[in-house]
Amino acid sequence: MFTTLITALIAASPFPSFLNASSPVDTEAGRRSLGLSVGGLRLFSDNASEPDLIAPVTIECSYDVGSATALFVRVPIGVGLVGVGAPTTSGTGLVVTTGGQFGVRHAFGAEFVRPFLGAYLSGLYVLSRAPSFLAGPGVAVGLETARFADSLSVHLLGQCDWFVALNGPQAFSVGTTLGVTTTF
Repeated sequence: MFTTLITALIAASPFPSFLNASSPVDTEAGRRSLGLSVGGLRLFSDNASEPDLIAPVTIECSYDVGSATALFVRVPIGVGLVGVGAPTTSGTGLVVTTGGQFGVRHAFGAEFVRPFLGAYLSGLYVLSRAPSFLAGPGVAVGLETARFADSLSVHLLGQCDWFVALNGPQAFSVGTTLGVTTTF
């Protein structure tokens, strides 16, 4: 039922015209994957308690809803470096960050290395003396390999997030990750 609902939502969105424009990819609907990636991101914000640089380790789970389209959830856990004088618990300018991303991505082409495009909702929680939670939309572009060794693939991802603040300064982040995924 969940798969049918998600497929119907994607079919009703403005994306199907370009989702169906590419050639078939070697994935099948219903496949699941689990991955691990490392990376870094730069956060642009006017709030001194939010980190400038973050080095996350991310766990990613995805579910293929079509031949080249997948829903995904990413959960990063990282260490962030905040500016001088930030209200951190350690006083050294280091804070722990976590959060998540929920979205959809689509791979184009059937070559061994193929590009992909994704859109998602993103959240970032900064654990410090003055904790903050940021949330908003994001986009990702990248390259992934077709599965090799029967179930492994490698991806390089670039991302950009806009953390919407209704009563405060806006925040943006850009970053990149390198990861390995297994499909089952």
